[in-house]
Amino acid sequence: MRKRRKELNCNSKIQFNEKLELTIYKYLCNEKITWRNWKKIKKEYRFDTYKEWSQYIQKKYIVYSTDSLIEFKKYLENIIRKNSTVSVFGESIVFPGLVSSILTILFNIFADMKYDKEGDLIYIISFSVIMSILLSCLVIYLIKPMLDNVFRNKLRNYMYSDYKDEIEKLIKIREEAQKTTN
Repeated sequence: MRKRRKELNCNSKIQFNEKLELTIYKYLCNEKITWRNWKKIKKEYRFDTYKEWSQYIQKKYIVYSTDSLIEFKKYLENIIRKNSTVSVFGESIVFPGLVSSILTILFNIFADMKYDKEGDLIYIISFSVIMSILLSCLVIYLIKPMLDNVFRNKLRNYMYSDYKDEIEKLIKIREEAQKTTN
């Protein structure tokens, strides 16, 4: 069976277009956006400050009930949890593991070399330094797509976290308003 990617289906009343919201957030954060995605953002959604973006979120979701907002907040928390495990894996395991593997290989190569004179030692050290720089560049080039995914997930995580903060503010405003009316 093929796994379907589904849109937000919490209480099915809240409209949340992840691609559009992420593009708006990228514009807000001055991140790289393709021309096609930039054209999709309406002029009223091109925010220059966090306050403008916050007001947009509050205006968009003020019409929903408190229960719908709580469900939406839980949905955002769930996505944050899912995305955070990916970034932790990428940052804490893969990159240091690759660096330590490269250094181990270089030290083994250097330890196995035999040298007779002092001139040979300088030649071997300079050769090792040049090779380590070239090998490091090659490894960075090879793992760059993976690192890009990790950092892209970070931006998505930041967006969901900021979104969740704004929804929590709305819920708090609603609860305070209910307390004052009672």
